Amino acid sequence: MFINYRGEDSHSYGALLYQDLTGRFGKDLVFLDAESIPAGADFTAELLGRVRSARLLLAVIGPRWLTATDPATGERRIDDPADWIRRELAEAFAAGVRVIPVLTDQADLPREADLPADIAALSRCQSRHLRRREPTADLARIVTDLIGLDPVLAAAARRHDSGPRRPLAAPADDLLRRLATASWNQWTAAANDRRLVHPAPLPIRWRRSTAPVAGPVSATGYPRFDPLPGLTAVTNGDLREGTDEALHRIYGGLPSGRLLLIGPPGAGKTAAAILLLLHALRYREQATPDDQARIPVPVLFTLHGWDPTSGQSVTDWMAGRLAETYPMFHGRGGRRAVTDLLAAGRITCFLDGLDESPHTARRHMLDALADAPFRLLLLARTAEAVAATNHGPLAGAVALQLRPVNPADAATYLRQPLVDPPPAPWRAISDHLAGSADRHHRTSAVSEALSVPLTLSLLRDIYGPADPVDELLDTAQFRTAADIENHLLDQAITAAYTPRPGHPTPRYSVAIAHRTLRYLATQLTEHKTSDLAWWHIPLWTTHRSRLLRGTIGGTLINAVACGLALGLGGGLVTGLAGGLILGLWTGLGGGLIVGLRRGRPNSPTQTTRPRFGSVHPPHSLAGAIYWFVAMLTVGLVVGLAAGPVAGLVIGLVAALILLALIALTRRTEIEESSLGPADVWYHDRNVAFGWWITFLLVALVVSSFVPGLSSGLVFVLSSGLVFVVLAGVVVAIGIGHLAERRGATESWWGSAAIDTALACAFRVK
Repeated sequence: MFINYRGEDSHSYGALLYQDLTGRFGKDLVFLDAESIPAGADFTAELLGRVRSARLLLAVIGPRWLTATDPATGERRIDDPADWIRRELAEAFAAGVRVIPVLTDQADLPREADLPADIAALSRCQSRHLRRREPTADLARIVTDLIGLDPVLAAAARRHDSGPRRPLAAPADDLLRRLATASWNQWTAAANDRRLVHPAPLPIRWRRSTAPVAGPVSATGYPRFDPLPGLTAVTNGDLREGTDEALHRIYGGLPSGRLLLIGPPGAGKTAAAILLLLHALRYREQATPDDQARIPVPVLFTLHGWDPTSGQSVTDWMAGRLAETYPMFHGRGGRRAVTDLLAAGRITCFLDGLDESPHTARRHMLDALADAPFRLLLLARTAEAVAATNHGPLAGAVALQLRPVNPADAATYLRQPLVDPPPAPWRAISDHLAGSADRHHRTSAVSEALSVPLTLSLLRDIYGPADPVDELLDTAQFRTAADIENHLLDQAITAAYTPRPGHPTPRYSVAIAHRTLRYLATQLTEHKTSDLAWWHIPLWTTHRSRLLRGTIGGTLINAVACGLALGLGGGLVTGLAGGLILGLWTGLGGGLIVGLRRGRPNSPTQTTRPRFGSVHPPHSLAGAIYWFVAMLTVGLVVGLAAGPVAGLVIGLVAALILLALIALTRRTEIEESSLGPADVWYHDRNVAFGWWITFLLVALVVSSFVPGLSSGLVFVLSSGLVFVVLAGVVVAIGIGHLAERRGATESWWGSAAIDTALACAFRVK
């Protein structure tokens, strides 16, 4: 059988099929180009000959199989008669070979109208699935189909079954195999989106950093980890300088297993990490099964969301992130399994975003990372890494500094997606860079600007093959490298949000992106900072707009919701009266409290998850009085149906319960939070809903046992459930953001998310 796949779309699935099918039928009956063509053979003759003689062809189709484009022309690859995927399929159909489409994950079978005529029959072939979440079941079905379709394969399978059986893979090995496949798919797609690998990646060059971010080389010599199979322990000489190939040797042979990759903004740290991760996965895939058990699977995450001061170890935090991201680790059993794999060092963690973490958390992160039982690669900007290590470096780490792109590499990188010879404007840029490669040539603004990987990628994204890229050589318009960088950055938004053939349409238009980013830049300038701390966004709403919107919105929402809840149990009159009184009281009262506070809220104090704990008083006397009187008003409304005495008792009980819950609720505060905005919203929403449900249920139950409330009891039983649910939702989302505030999340739950939405929805112009 012949495995047909598009490398940039589904290489890992093709490799997975080959590995499984050769184990079942033998290598002689399965063809995969990279594995089956002998060295030095004419690959054209081999490919065409093998596909014509095949009995079955498995066409592996991923999400980008149909839309993948040629960077040089912008046309779909499948429309090119010379495209090897199309040629192989056309030869198979012409030779009468049975074609079985194998759809990966979210891929769909192409429609006949979307295919060239010579392979249009593919749209009518019955397909099978090979999904990341269920590879074992999907592979088993494919094998069963193949055995039923071809007697030669059936005989091979019987011979295999009658021979000595291979030992079943251990559960941990199977989990790691599936993790490696998922990680490969994830970061191959990311590399394609970033244009890191096509037509060829930019060379990675590095040297050992001289910045004060790591200890002496001798500190890395303690053998915490053995070298990976096939590699040797790193020596001092290996650490002087190198390329991407040497970077993998450092990663796999460093005894301490602690690698710090640093560089200035735009130096390509994340790109280098992605390419290193893919290199490490290829290295593991090519190893023997015994060696694979000694080679960890690399994964890449940002440090966002980890608070080491909360007592959560990096192993527990990483186990949570892996369980959230990869389906094979879902559930309690999966969480325990991935924790064990991390503890055994069978997963390597590439961690980005140290420089984007809260300042006060960085040194704690470095201290906690020193105890990690697995290999680490940490990414950071040089300046932030120096500041973070003032209190001590990451123990045992080696710091490697990414070097600027030399002009010769830049010229080669820019010419790769172009025709040869390139258009005149691009040839002028290329020749200029080639001249700058001469060490005696004075550095120019262009060569200096294009020594930064970010600038290089922006240039290639912004200027097309026919665009006047040579305008950058105009020294009157672009006198310095900064002028060129600013010019490219000005065009970056348009380039990023302009639809590209073969890629999903951007979620937002160019105009919306410009307005939003302009607003963010204006706010950061007004607040005299260059760091976008999301927890400061609620401060961007003005005092007046927050007061007006809060009062009007709270009054209307609470009047309708409370009126509906009370009206279902007490009738139309009770509903109208209760809705009006409660709506006006909560809306105007909450707005008044906000209005009494002058200026903007205090600087936000971030918090961890809310929980019940030690008793503390309400935030202020004004807040306590407000809620006490508010609950008495609730009692008066209830009294319309159950009598004034019953209403007074119910209001008093409700007020006391509310104040008790406020006093018992403790928010553990830290200066800055690693929780993300979505995390804060989810936690606050759930706690607020549960908190108010608890309060209202207790209040209703207690009130129903007060003597003389026979009529009130009927009202409670009939309307209680509806009132509890609606009031819980309304108060959690509506009233919460009107109460006294001390910042983003150290206030009523949900207020940060609501103020963030208000700031973005009403202020982007």
